[in-house]
Amino acid sequence: MGTENMSKTSRKRRKLSVQIFLTYGLVLLCAIVLVGVSSYLLFANILLDENVQASNAAVVGSGKYIEGYIDKMYAVSSLVTGDQKVIDYIEGDEDLREDILADIDTVLQTDEFIESVIIVTYDGRIISSDNAVTMEMSGDMMEKSWY
Repeated sequence: MGTENMSKTSRKRRKLSVQIFLTYGLVLLCAIVLVGVSSYLLFANILLDENVQASNAAVVGSGKYIEGYIDKMYAVSSLVTGDQKVIDYIEGDEDLREDILADIDTVLQTDEFIESVIIVTYDGRIISSDNAVTMEMSGDMMEKSWY
């Protein structure tokens, strides 16, 4: 009877040990899963926020670049249209055509993004830095759909 009692006690202890091991294992596994999921969600949110901020910065930067470029084009346009030679040409002094083309060439050399400059007068005369440009000349260019 002594061995039988020891055997029952030994089995109970082993059963209890297995239960304790499984309980600790399950608690540990739950803790690892909980920490893993929380870490994943935290880092996913951080990365998403950083991507949104980077995208916003890129959009703002692009907007500023475009705004600056438009301001630059406006300045170039004002420079060309405010030039006394251009004004005199518009008023009829055809002798200034070559000087104006030389000035336009200088403008083109200062900015690689400007492909061509075209000046169209009210009476339909054209000065263009691009010889391939062909436009229908008319007495009133402002009535054309492209103007």
